[in-house]
Amino acid sequence: MRLNIVDSTFKAFNFLRLSVFLHFLVASSIGQTERFEQIGNREAFSDRVIVRYKSDLSDQGANVLANRMRALGAIEARGSKEIPGLAVLRFLDPILTQSIAGGERVPLINRIKELESSGLFEYVEPDWRLSVNLEPEDLAYADGRLWGLKNDGSNEGELSADINASEAWSYTTGSKSVVVGVIDTGIRYTHQDLADNM
Repeated sequence: MRLNIVDSTFKAFNFLRLSVFLHFLVASSIGQTERFEQIGNREAFSDRVIVRYKSDLSDQGANVLANRMRALGAIEARGSKEIPGLAVLRFLDPILTQSIAGGERVPLINRIKELESSGLFEYVEPDWRLSVNLEPEDLAYADGRLWGLKNDGSNEGELSADINASEAWSYTTGSKSVVVGVIDTGIRYTHQDLADNM
């Protein structure tokens, strides 16, 4: 009987530990959601910028430069091996940046201007939010006539009754090294979409 109580207590303790761990895991992932700011008609990451250090800063030493960066409220998150001086700076307090006077959030564009005026950089640019659109601009694709590739339900079609081509294009758009055999009654090899690949 005593063994069952100890075993039950041990299981309850492990369950409690797992619950606490999962709570902190979820809480930390919620805190790490990416935030964006609108600059003009584009979105940029609000917690980082892309910079290129001035070439004459190499004689200042890494510690001096790091201290100057911290004074500006940023640290170097990642440097480029291919392009000397190119780096991504991450702001130390991207969400809670307060202006001394009013307590409101300092806009990203103001932080960029502050970094530019420091004299440390050739340029400071927003880290723009980008997305890849690999869908073709073919009118037959856009208007639904190529329903086998992407069926949006138009032309009396059935929504999503297709080969999910647009999802596949996120992974690859093909390769000249892949040989495709067409088993059909024929192919018009002079067609504008096929001629370059035949």
